[in-house]
Amino acid sequence: MIEQATKLDISYLVIGTHGKTGLSHLVMGSNAEYLIRHTTVPVIVVPYKKKLTKISKE
Repeated sequence: MIEQATKLDISYLVIGTHGKTGLSHLVMGSNAEYLIRHTTVPVIVVPYKKKLTKISKE
């Protein structure tokens, strides 16, 4: 993903989290965390089961 982001000169990456914590997080790793640590492209992380709300300029 990092290679493609760089190759395609994208503005940012958007990735969701799986909601795992503790031991399962340590065993499975975190793609979001890996991307944040290893790419120069800005990363937007969407939390697990997050509901979208209206966005306004006010």
